[in-house]
Amino acid sequence: MSGARYKNLLPGSPVCQELGDQYFMQKYVEEAGNTWACKIDVPENCSEMANLLIQQYEDETISDDEAKRIEKKSTRNMMDKNKGDLRDELAIVLQLKAKQGGSSEESHDEL
Repeated sequence: MSGARYKNLLPGSPVCQELGDQYFMQKYVEEAGNTWACKIDVPENCSEMANLLIQQYEDETISDDEAKRIEKKSTRNMMDKNKGDLRDELAIVLQLKAKQGGSSEESHDEL
């Protein structure tokens, strides 16, 4: 088993500095480990905002473009005080997209 490569989200920023921020570290661990703190199938572990997002997205078909747009939004607004909500939104969209596509990534473990 080997570790997952890290793709810098902040151009010109060293990896050690970027991953020193809890937001980026959690985002990396969740994506690389295919695991989420907020699981769409266990909404009681999610924030109120995350549960609203689950309801909003669950009946939508999520395109690759939409998932990429949300990922860019979460990265672009990294200094926003609501970046945790943006991370939750990205996690929810990725989980629902995997579920809709019947992907093998459908199963996610809790942290």
